[in-house]
Amino acid sequence: MEFHTLGALEVSCEGTPVPITGTRRRALLAILLVYPGQVVPMDVLIDALWPTGLPANPEASIRFHIWKLRQTLDQHDPHHEEQPSSIRCAASSYKIPLESNLFDNLELATAVESARAVIGTEPSAALATLQDALGRWRGFPFEELRYVEYAQATIHRLRELHLEAQLLSSESLLGLGRHREAVPTLEGLVAEHPLTEPLWTLLLTAMWRCGRPADALVQYNRMETKLENEMGMKPSRELQQLKQRLLVDQPV
Repeated sequence: MEFHTLGALEVSCEGTPVPITGTRRRALLAILLVYPGQVVPMDVLIDALWPTGLPANPEASIRFHIWKLRQTLDQHDPHHEEQPSSIRCAASSYKIPLESNLFDNLELATAVESARAVIGTEPSAALATLQDALGRWRGFPFEELRYVEYAQATIHRLRELHLEAQLLSSESLLGLGRHREAVPTLEGLVAEHPLTEPLWTLLLTAMWRCGRPADALVQYNRMETKLENEMGMKPSRELQQLKQRLLVDQPV
């Protein structure tokens, strides 16, 4: 079974979509996917599903939804008779095991780690890995749990990984000499993340290598003003040195 949480929840089995219906049921499955392979106790499920105002019997409601989820997943899994259900139960706790399942949120982390390891020596391999991972990003991760406290740490981590994947992808393009291709993406990224200095470093470098040192200096001044106005900070020493090299038109 493949579980997709880099956006609204989607489930598939061998490429065939598995329909998960009902707002509460979708949220319940998403909660079990926040930490794949880890047991989620009943009280955690109750708090996450009903932060204000409990139903008459929340435990019974959760057991019913778990039963329906198992039924749906098993019906769409041609191998379900050969292996345990995708949702395991133990002492009023539930989990989705790592074995026999695929999780796109875990695959994103693996892709970023793999790219980090080879980007200096094999930028083309790093870029291919990152583009595949970025292609699976469909929007806000764990959309069903956008405001659920239990999921916030995982959501934050995934958004940070997504940003790092984009940064590494741009760095790979520069490593391959594809500077012009990197500039539009980096311009969009610094607009979205104006206080992330490594993005500015890549953008200024890409612009200089495209023969646009004047544009790079304009961008530097924008970044310097934003840092000072919003954070009361000066650019890092690395960026200040980069500016000096741009002023004298030294290679960067």
